[in-house]
Amino acid sequence: MQLEELFAKLLQEPVARMSDETSPKTVKQWDSLKHLDLVMALEEKFGVTFSAAELTSLSSLGAARRLLAQKGAPV
Repeated sequence: MQLEELFAKLLQEPVARMSDETSPKTVKQWDSLKHLDLVMALEEKFGVTFSAAELTSLSSLGAARRLLAQKGAPV
């Protein structure tokens, strides 16, 4: 499952709407609870752990992609 598909599934949006600019500002369903769901799903799928500081930097799909790449995850 690609990153866009993971975000689309959790945010209940079409994959076609997912891009690096996808954020809480562009997706109404992305609230604080969904943010935690996304974080947990990313950690499980990619075998990484995010610090508290990193959690706040996950402000978009693109930011998640960059952070995962920094951790060596194949994104």
